[in-house]
Amino acid sequence: MPGFRAGLGSFVLWAVVALVSIGVTLCAVLPAAWVAPELGQATGGALSLRDVEGSVWSGSGQLVVGSAGDVDAARELPGRLSWRASPAGLISGRLAVELRAPEIIAQPVVVVVERNTVSIGPGHLSVPLELFRALGAPFNTLDFSGGLLCDWGPWQIAAARTTGHAELRLVDLSSRLSAVRPLGSYRLTLNGQASVVALDVTTDTGPLLIDAQGSVSSEGIELRGKAQAAPDAQEQLADVLGILGRKEGGAVTFSFGRIK
Repeated sequence: MPGFRAGLGSFVLWAVVALVSIGVTLCAVLPAAWVAPELGQATGGALSLRDVEGSVWSGSGQLVVGSAGDVDAARELPGRLSWRASPAGLISGRLAVELRAPEIIAQPVVVVVERNTVSIGPGHLSVPLELFRALGAPFNTLDFSGGLLCDWGPWQIAAARTTGHAELRLVDLSSRLSAVRPLGSYRLTLNGQASVVALDVTTDTGPLLIDAQGSVSSEGIELRGKAQAAPDAQEQLADVLGILGRKEGGAVTFSFGRIK
């Protein structure tokens, strides 16, 4: 009987190993098309993938910006997004995914999912602001043009805590609502602080001067601040300031709450 039990134990052990191996192998060949609906659902339709190739572990697709309710307005980002991961991460409990999009991201970005934490490696992103028209209102009305540059360090996102630092620069921002071009260049700084991310907006250069503070959380974006025109552009920017908020002294105060 001891020999029988030993033989049975070995059989069970190898059976488990075989089943795990088969499971990992099956996962490794799952089509990359399974990734596309997950991305769309996670971003509320703001981002999606087209022309997907490969598997969920090694594949690529055309990244598209657009509103879930307006397929015709969708805009393709330059180049393709590719990803690579190892199915072995399912066994170890630590899944690392390397993302590449050389036309818009300067270096590969590694995303690690481990237990209840998501870690995002540092990176640099550069895209034209015109892409945001595809997101629908209010971006299609504002019709921004210019450039968006984003630099970020390591981020860690857990259930009740988000830590990290990022800086976004809106370069030579213009809008069809104003004949003044550009309105200016602006810097948005994000600092992860527990359950919320602090947001600060300052002006680098330009006739439209903006200074604002707010936060980003699971509830959305909240932003409050002041805007004013440079002395030599007050008449030209009067309409824009009127759209932003109410006038108090020489500036306009504005408040945007829970923008999702």
